[in-house]
Amino acid sequence: GIVVGAVKKSGANQSVFIADATGSIRVFAGTATMPNIADLAQGNACIIKATKTHYKKSTVTSDYEGDLELTDPEVLWQDHNENDIPTSGMAKISVSDIANGTLENNLTGKVYRISAMITKLPGAYGEVRTMIDPADQDVTIPCYSQSSGSDYSWLYQYDDRQAQNFLVGVVDNNSSSGCKYRAVPLAVEK
Repeated sequence: GIVVGAVKKSGANQSVFIADATGSIRVFAGTATMPNIADLAQGNACIIKATKTHYKKSTVTSDYEGDLELTDPEVLWQDHNENDIPTSGMAKISVSDIANGTLENNLTGKVYRISAMITKLPGAYGEVRTMIDPADQDVTIPCYSQSSGSDYSWLYQYDDRQAQNFLVGVVDNNSSSGCKYRAVPLAVEK
């Protein structure tokens, strides 16, 4: 597949989303395997060996199966080029679809095409990048970050401007109070 983008933790790749013409998936690396995906960058073609799992916090008591992801990754091959990101296997989704998503219709582990506006709002850990539905600006979803939002500096140029077409992953915070999907902005769709 082709690397669409990464979620960083302390400046290093903690997970990457990869895609090909048939679809996409999130590849998560725990502390022990983070070095295995450290060199992956947006646009790199790669072959990864990993285990398909569903992550679910132990505090979640619902029947929710958990976030779909590949874990314990091993990169078997990587080309280090900036290939075009294949979008033909990605479904279109709206901010409203994510905000109103249910556990029964698991949205996690994939990359979607979305039209959204970006802004920053105050949050518990500083400013939180937030996606706004251009069709209903009262509908918003927070952007997931492992770096207090600093991993989204590339989004600053889009703050409070007209809607852009983004490629986003979706994760759930596995809350015991229910479904709380969050967007993971990965790239601007070309």
